[in-house]
Amino acid sequence: MLSPQDRAALKQLRTAEDEEVPQCTQRSAALVRQAERHIPSSVPMAWMKGIYNTPILYIPHGSGTEFFDVDGNACLDFNPADLAMTMGHGAPAPADAAARQMAQGANFLLSTMDAIDVAETLADRTGMPHWRFTLSASGSNTEVTRISRFAAGREKIVPFGGHYHGHIDETLAHEDATGVEPALLGLPRGAADSAIIVPFNDLDRSEQALKAEDVALVLTEPALSNCNILLLRPGFPTGVPDLTRKYGTLPAFDEAHTFQFAYGGLVGAWQLECGFQVSGKGLGTGFSFVLYGFSDQIAGVMERCLDRLAGPAGLATGGTTH
Repeated sequence: MLSPQDRAALKQLRTAEDEEVPQCTQRSAALVRQAERHIPSSVPMAWMKGIYNTPILYIPHGSGTEFFDVDGNACLDFNPADLAMTMGHGAPAPADAAARQMAQGANFLLSTMDAIDVAETLADRTGMPHWRFTLSASGSNTEVTRISRFAAGREKIVPFGGHYHGHIDETLAHEDATGVEPALLGLPRGAADSAIIVPFNDLDRSEQALKAEDVALVLTEPALSNCNILLLRPGFPTGVPDLTRKYGTLPAFDEAHTFQFAYGGLVGAWQLECGFQVSGKGLGTGFSFVLYGFSDQIAGVMERCLDRLAGPAGLATGGTTH
């Protein structure tokens, strides 16, 4: 635990660095002024300013564990693109593979043999027999939620306190003194109505949430990773599937962050039972490349309810290619 003297020394160091930064980032500051004419807050995505308590930097390139700003400052990257670049910046293998594929054609709206190789490899590593491709973990969790609602014939979902499952209405929710509310502005008034927030690692509260048998999906991470790292307590990894089986609910493990923590993700390494496993982030090494795995039972539902140009409505899966 830090002593008062340590805290004072850290505060002094931070103050000194904050005073030095403007002198070291003058080219970035000029780009901020140029960008603000056409880009709100001068950044491509709002959170790049909203959650960083530092001056805006513009980055032309990176190499390995470092990236470099336009002023030539080298920055050691302790959070490589929110774990999307854990192979390092400018890694030769993915860069070379991407260049080869771009030269051959990047998109055909048709199947490729690479898809078979990827699905077979993931099935072998994780134990999940079937895989579907998307462009983001948000997209995967959206589809997982829709499939679960149809398969279970229910509407509600259970995420856990401290969660983040992407930029989708149902899970952008938090619980306060008045109940479950949308966590951000601009969401539909009823966006949080279908979410039941349960404390992470709490099997008793989980069972209470499932007893009404109106929950389609229990969605969690095998280790919470957006509020530091919180691991599963003993009994929780097997207790959640047991409860979902008891009450007719589907379990899903969102491994957007944790898939790279172990060979086959934590689902594969810990042999967790689930209906869905969502990958993401580091799997694409900076590219929009995400998959979610699912059981034989879910594969049967998806085959029977394929979305077609004519005939009965199918499951709302798929989406844009870019």
